[in-house]
Amino acid sequence: MLLKQTLESLPQAALIRQEDATRWLEGVMRWHADRAPWHAKRLGGIGGSEMGAVIRGIQNLKGKGGFSNLQQVVESKLMMRLPSFETAHMRRGNALEHLARLSFLYRYQATQDTNALTSIASAKQREGYEWCIGNPDDFVIINGKRFLNDYKVPSTYTDDIDFDYEVQLHHYHLQARFAGIKVEGLLLTKLDLAPEIAASLVQKIHSLSQPDLHDLAKSIAKLDMPGFRVVSHVVDIKRDMHLDILDCGYHCWNEFVLKGQVPSLSNNEKLELDELALFDVAQYQYQYALAKAGISHLEKVLQKASEGLTGRLQDVDIEDKEFPLSIVKIAPNGRDKERVIQEALARGATETELASEERKYSIVALIEEIKRLNGNPDAEHLYSSSLDIAKADAYLRAAGVDLRDFNKPGISLRLSTKKQDKEMAGVFERSAATVLEQWMDENSPCNQHVDGMDAIEEPFREATGTLQEAFADAHREGSHEITSTKRPTRSAGMR
Repeated sequence: MLLKQTLESLPQAALIRQEDATRWLEGVMRWHADRAPWHAKRLGGIGGSEMGAVIRGIQNLKGKGGFSNLQQVVESKLMMRLPSFETAHMRRGNALEHLARLSFLYRYQATQDTNALTSIASAKQREGYEWCIGNPDDFVIINGKRFLNDYKVPSTYTDDIDFDYEVQLHHYHLQARFAGIKVEGLLLTKLDLAPEIAASLVQKIHSLSQPDLHDLAKSIAKLDMPGFRVVSHVVDIKRDMHLDILDCGYHCWNEFVLKGQVPSLSNNEKLELDELALFDVAQYQYQYALAKAGISHLEKVLQKASEGLTGRLQDVDIEDKEFPLSIVKIAPNGRDKERVIQEALARGATETELASEERKYSIVALIEEIKRLNGNPDAEHLYSSSLDIAKADAYLRAAGVDLRDFNKPGISLRLSTKKQDKEMAGVFERSAATVLEQWMDENSPCNQHVDGMDAIEEPFREATGTLQEAFADAHREGSHEITSTKRPTRSAGMR
């Protein structure tokens, strides 16, 4: 009943479509039932964690990061978007926030100002700014002065203060001012825990007794070393940021939410290319086509060389043998595992002797066991479900969502398959073949020898393996002639 009253009392209730409200309510009760009243109340304004996205969107700020955008904030207020699903980062922050608080209190010899927390929770909202809502993490007293504190438990610690976090603190500071609560400064406190420690604590924190929790916080405060410490950063109070919050928040709430309008993402607008830029694009396209042609020819050469080596070394014992060029490694393929196992069984090995240490379930055996126990092997909960991207695509299109906003960064490149374009690609490949074949001929050591390695046209700049030794006499400064050479020692014999 309370949930229904909260939703019906929303100032934007008349602008929310019934189908959106129905889906939102069903989704919240399915995924967030334990926090449904909190999520419903959150629809009635803009919270501190959302304000950074609002400012970034309205002021078109780029390079400021953030976990959401203006469009998503407005959609959430119009019940077009469900609350965010809990991620590993959110789970870590929620589970370890109290540990961060206790560690801070011990580390900085502070006390929690519960009176200020009670006052801001019960304070009347400022007329005209009823949309300014939120729940500050903490008010603390240090050396007789009150500070507004926000706790974070990042996956990786840095000294940086993200834009959205800075906005969040200023948002809560405005709330405090509206409630008549004076603060001396703003603090962003980070609990710096090594990833493996944080992951373990997330699983165990709720089973710790209060004395154990306090002992852990004292240890963090006392040890104070990277990966096991709490660090508090002072955030300067900026009047301009207060004004940005008031202006952008007012605009977002009154011009978008209360009018049922979802803003477009201006930072995704595409630019038109000028003639110079188009020339650059054409040049890169040409280079791409030529490179593809060269690669295509070289892949054929590579395939031919691979087949040649395979044929030439057929029935040759190549295991642990050296060949003329060490730059190309030649070795037998790995064992045919199935043939090896069958051979071992044929020679008397038992399955017990060959049993793998790794055990895997047999699906067939599991189904038979379910049937034996009078279970239903076709029960829905026994199947792992996956979500269909095509259905998600269709759903979003029907909702009028511009799917271009979900394209991956970068561009996709491929050669055209149109007839005329394929013909042009063929011309490029034939041209590449002429150039590359000449280059390969000029650099082939075999073509640099006359009469079975009796002469060489150019010395190698670098040679490797046994070939380097065979050509050692040829590498004379300023001379392209060879007086005598030895043939490489045969190192791979016929079986």
